[in-house]
Amino acid sequence: MIDGKVIGIAFQGVSRANNIGYMIPTHIVKHFLDDVKDKHYDGIPTLGVKWRSLESSIHRNMLGMQKGETGVLVKKVNQYMPIKDVLQKNDVILKIEKYKIGIDGSIQFNSNARIGFSYLLEKKKFGDSLKITYLRDGKRQTKSVKLAKPSKNEVVDVYRSTVPPTYLITSGFIFEKLSINYLNQYKAVYRNPIYTPYDLINLIDDHPDDVDEIVFIVSVLPDVSNEGYQELRNVAIKEINNHKIKNFQDFITQLKSKRYAVLKDYKDNEIVIDNQLSTQRDEKIKEIYNISSLLSKDLKQEK
Repeated sequence: MIDGKVIGIAFQGVSRANNIGYMIPTHIVKHFLDDVKDKHYDGIPTLGVKWRSLESSIHRNMLGMQKGETGVLVKKVNQYMPIKDVLQKNDVILKIEKYKIGIDGSIQFNSNARIGFSYLLEKKKFGDSLKITYLRDGKRQTKSVKLAKPSKNEVVDVYRSTVPPTYLITSGFIFEKLSINYLNQYKAVYRNPIYTPYDLINLIDDHPDDVDEIVFIVSVLPDVSNEGYQELRNVAIKEINNHKIKNFQDFITQLKSKRYAVLKDYKDNEIVIDNQLSTQRDEKIKEIYNISSLLSKDLKQEK
């Protein structure tokens, strides 16, 4: 507290550090309390774009920005959110509401500090409008967008603390549906950056538009049915027998459609699974590795 006023709620600290902690700021607390008045948590809206900074003056000049003009470059627009009707790739976001956007995505917070422009969204609710000024092909335009949830979920699930992963184990291959939970857990366990699964992280933003879920090989339990593939880790599957995988259920259907399933990753490497051999070995693999189920509960319910 400062002068009897709450400035935030402390929720986390850093061990082996001198008085370093983290707090939830008051505007987030107020947003949450107002949000749950109807006994349902909607969350904080997002703009629905991926952007990059524009620190290069040469880049700004090429885009037609005036001297002293600042903003950020739009790299990807979520096609399932209202922002698709306003912004497109390679637009420059110059202002949001009355705030000028800095080349690093910051806005002037007060006379002494700047803060990321996501702060403006943290004060909005779903259904509110947001006025955006942007540059496209040398022309400046201003339009409003109504903030809403995406009409379709992202290919990578948001964080869910109580939802177990969707998985399938066959021939010792552990297949899973990519989620933020997995990436966060991986980051927590393997703190060394050399172990970070960048190929999976990059697919969050750079994936085919017709993909609903990303299926990947977590790892491989050594067995005679997966000889030559036992070192595979974090490999996303793009196709099976030349069929592009749309989601996890589609993956399972295609995987078992023929005796030999030829899997292709996003680097066009091939992995071959013999389903006949899998039938012979799966129960043995289950026994050897003390696996309670070769199929996650949610997939059992769908069958």
